[in-house]
Amino acid sequence: MPIGADTLTRLNITYVYKGVNCVNSFWCRSKPGDPLGSMQAHCDRIVFDFEALILPRLKSCLVTSAQIIGAVATMVHPLGAAQTIKSFTTEFGTFAGEGLPPHDAGVLSFYTGYPGRRVHGRLYIGAVPETAQEGGELNDNMVANYKNLGDNLLSNFGDTGSSPHYWMGVYSRANGRVRHPGPPPYFTYAPEALIPWRRHVPNKRIGTQRHRKLGRGI
Repeated sequence: MPIGADTLTRLNITYVYKGVNCVNSFWCRSKPGDPLGSMQAHCDRIVFDFEALILPRLKSCLVTSAQIIGAVATMVHPLGAAQTIKSFTTEFGTFAGEGLPPHDAGVLSFYTGYPGRRVHGRLYIGAVPETAQEGGELNDNMVANYKNLGDNLLSNFGDTGSSPHYWMGVYSRANGRVRHPGPPPYFTYAPEALIPWRRHVPNKRIGTQRHRKLGRGI
């Protein structure tokens, strides 16, 4: 029996690198024909898919000193309907060697087919291997690893992705989040504001995440 609801779920992936907590977030909107019978099963599936399909390719972009420690899928529409938490203790990056400082990150850009900043997403991937760059640009081998990750995300969860359960895409809080005064104050999220990915571009130039400086994080 299908889930019978239009749901929106945020998947947060946490990894630790040089003592700094780093988080990458993915937004997931359920497909109308999602065969899963409950919202909890839907969140369970998102975490399962991450571990089976995304994690191996993400690890190939990270140095071995980066440790993936958790995946949390939280349904935000309907608010508080379900959550799945998975902890990891033996998952590390697979690229040998020293890495760049934690505020340096490779950038994987996602596009939706619409113009404007609110419909253009970026995934900032930390723990960049020092030997995979030269002069602040990723070499061809690492760009290929990023492309492999992006190809996998689109083929499974993009606009025409094979997953029967959900799309991943760009979610604009400015378009889809509303603050309610309460008390206590809270936010609601509109699933319609998620636009599925249609293409991706691995950027050669290394980006910067200032909040990932040593002693800060996330």
